[in-house]
Amino acid sequence: MAARAASMLGAAALVVAAILASAQSTAGGCMQTLIDMSPCHNYITGNETTPPKSCCSQLAIVVSSKPECLCLALGLGLGNVNKTRAHGLPDKCGIPLSITSVRQ
Repeated sequence: MAARAASMLGAAALVVAAILASAQSTAGGCMQTLIDMSPCHNYITGNETTPPKSCCSQLAIVVSSKPECLCLALGLGLGNVNKTRAHGLPDKCGIPLSITSVRQ
């Protein structure tokens, strides 16, 4: 029984690694960008009531340099991300979004 559980856990880890590798190659290196967005994690998962300044400053960098990575992050649905909070993060941080910033 334990061997089967270990085998299933190993297979799940391989699937996650493959998804992350695929996302990085198809999204032009967004995985590092998503990692850099880690200060926002507690806010978008509902563990903080307001985003920290470090989250907002990192979000501003991503919006100006790699806005497509934000779409990837929402599409992956990583963890227990509250999509309503994630979508509202630019407003909470006072960062304007425009169609052109997302289409770059």
